[in-house]
Amino acid sequence: MRRTLALVTALVGALVLLLAPPAAAAAPSAAFVKTATWETGYQGQYTITNGGTTTLSGWTVEFDLPSGTSVGSYWDTLMTQSGSHYTFKNREYNGTLAPGATAVFGWVSSGTGAPANCKLNGGSCTGSGGGPDTTAPSVPGGVTVGSATSSSLTVRWTDSTDNSGSVAGYEVSRDGGAPVAVTGTSYTATGLQVSTGYSFRVRAKDAAGNTSAYSGAVSGTTTSGGTNPPPGGVRTAPYVDMGAWPTPNLTTLSSGERPEELHHGLHHRLVLQGDVVQRLRPARRLEQGPDRRDPRGRR
Repeated sequence: MRRTLALVTALVGALVLLLAPPAAAAAPSAAFVKTATWETGYQGQYTITNGGTTTLSGWTVEFDLPSGTSVGSYWDTLMTQSGSHYTFKNREYNGTLAPGATAVFGWVSSGTGAPANCKLNGGSCTGSGGGPDTTAPSVPGGVTVGSATSSSLTVRWTDSTDNSGSVAGYEVSRDGGAPVAVTGTSYTATGLQVSTGYSFRVRAKDAAGNTSAYSGAVSGTTTSGGTNPPPGGVRTAPYVDMGAWPTPNLTTLSSGERPEELHHGLHHRLVLQGDVVQRLRPARRLEQGPDRRDPRGRR
């Protein structure tokens, strides 16, 4: 009986080994990162890693860039382009990679869009053998709100990372509303109300459609839209009577250094701050006398 049980156990174990799928072999991968960023572009870099057990004799990385983004100068690679699709091949000195070895190439991008649909030697850049991608990108960090005007606020954040090597874009939600798709790492909300607070959240999205969780909400307030008059002041459209005598001097008028003729026959003194009259001396008639005559002797 014991011998029979042992035989059955051995047969079952053999069947399990025969029917079990082979373990997925590790494959080379390519990971993307922005090594420097600015308002109109960035410096991008891919690192190719041979995660397999045999020597890699060459590599080819290809990806797409969104509209408005293109590759300028590049290094440690040979590049070809077809529309928005870019292909990068190894140089003669960095194509052979032993197991565990890496190679790096980079470029300068005009535009802020990140690479999408990355492939390494025809397979997934993740080294997963081309299986479906179900991993979401990391949550965007460093989210801030600034550059406030009376009708706009600008949201900025740092790049997320993804197992595919790059994210496809970002989505920004204002006050919990429907998200707006963004390709770069900043977004300017326009058409806002003056002196009003708004909150924003950002999430990342990869080429497979996976989205990260939202970042924590950050808030900003639009400006008031102008300078308020000081106590006793009024808003007015400054007016100068250039037909008065003596002819007003606009430089001294704007500095408030001397009285000038603003309305015919009335003498005023004012100080201007933007479009606000700060001080207006009560009007009085022009003084009579020789010093008030014009060159033709008229009073």
